This record gives sequence, structure tokens and C-alpha cells, in this order.
Amino acid sequence: MLEKITIIDIARELNETAATISGALNNHPAISEETKQRVAEVARRLNYKTNKIASSLRSGKSHAIGVLISSVEINFFGSVVHGIEQMANMYGYNV
Repeated sequence: MLEKITIIDIARELNETAATISGALNNHPAISEETKQRVAEVARRLNYKTNKIASSLRSGKSHAIGVLISSVEINFFGSVVHGIEQMANMYGYNV
């Protein structure tokens, strides 16, 4: 299993604090454009992915939608869920 890259890994590589890395990744105005660019470059190179669970805990918003269906064996429901998922994804939500 591949080890998940965290903001701490990026901070270590750039000799910055995790708070600075977080601010840069979230486009905080107190972080210089130069630092934001360096962080973005290292994040891309290390294939950093935002931890959605940690972000949702911090913000109090999960951006997740639950859908209950009566049967997965009826094709109609699959089509409905697919449509819901497409629309939700357009607005930054996951089903």
C-alpha cells in the first residue's frame, strides 16, 4: 500500500510549518504568492491529495449526499442515482 502524502511531508521538504502549507493550499491571503507556487509545485510532484475527511471535520461540512433506494436490482434506480451523482459532482458534492 502506498503511503499517503500529508501537508507535514510537504512542510518537511520545504522547511516550512504545516500551518503555512495549509494556508498556501487554501489560498490564504497572508501567504505570499511565491510560497503558494512552491507549495503547489511540491504538492503536484508528491501527488498530494486533500484529506476530505480531515477537511470536513475542520469545516463542519462533508459535501456528501446519501441516497437511499428500495432495490439495486431495478435499473430505474441506477439511472436516478447516476443523474443525482452527476449533478452533485458539478457542485462539489459526492454521493
